[in-house]
Amino acid sequence: MTKQSYFDPRVEFMSIPSDLPRKEREKLLRRQAILDAASRIFAQKGFERATLDEIAEAAEFGKGTIYNYFSSKEELFFTLLEEGRQYFQELIQQALNRAETGHKKKSNAILMCVLSSFARMKIISKYSQSKCTSR
Repeated sequence: MTKQSYFDPRVEFMSIPSDLPRKEREKLLRRQAILDAASRIFAQKGFERATLDEIAEAAEFGKGTIYNYFSSKEELFFTLLEEGRQYFQELIQQALNRAETGHKKKSNAILMCVLSSFARMKIISKYSQSKCTSR
């Protein structure tokens, strides 16, 4: 079974098992396209200014299709955050597994993992900026 993850820059969003029936793969690919478009729009405009209409247009689907997968803009955004959190957790675990023993070496491995991953997660920084400056 082949899996893909959005936060790996070489592939698209979320895991898509290659052994699923065609209809299931198509459904997952539509969901993936929505999440990919949402990620781009949130990164460009921030959470507050992004609209579901813009996300639907970027994904090349109708707005109703988005509602077939997500009940709201908030659910869509938090799905992106959760996918990112899971990916980031896996990266940290892999860095720890590869790192030599010792607290300093493990800490350095985590730090390098964190720093190299933030560039791929522009959506989080954009959302954080809008939330932090609105308080």
